[in-house]
Amino acid sequence: MTILIPSMGRCGSTALFFAIRACVPPHEGRFVHYLADADIQDAEIIKTHDRAPDVIPDHWRVIYLYGDPDVIRRSVMAQSEEWKRVHFEHFGKVFVDDQVSLVDSDGLDLMGNRSSWRNLDNVLHIHYDDLFESAEVISEFLGVTITLPKRINRSTT
Repeated sequence: MTILIPSMGRCGSTALFFAIRACVPPHEGRFVHYLADADIQDAEIIKTHDRAPDVIPDHWRVIYLYGDPDVIRRSVMAQSEEWKRVHFEHFGKVFVDDQVSLVDSDGLDLMGNRSSWRNLDNVLHIHYDDLFESAEVISEFLGVTITLPKRINRSTT
């Protein structure tokens, strides 16, 4: 089983990634920028901000995390310029500045990301506000018991 954790970013995907990695052998995992270019092997744990692929293999378990785009944008704006530059690269985008990339436009294409995952079969969708109370649902979906950390408040401007 390969576990894929795509998200809009700033939705708890890192917390979920580490929680699953701690409970599922081989305890490895990686971030993938572009799913189409990645050589994903069975039994990997993958985190990504990429859009959905055309086909999801049957042996993949996909948990898509999403949230309120305005809250996500404010959370991104609270980060350092270097962090924002790298975060935008994860989406295949270029960070210009807060005004151009986050205020005046959906520079991360958050809604396009969400739309690409929305109607796929066999994908568990979890909103950020529900994530930290969803260990049982996630464990059942994966067939492995996981423990989630306590929710911490994310930074926002």
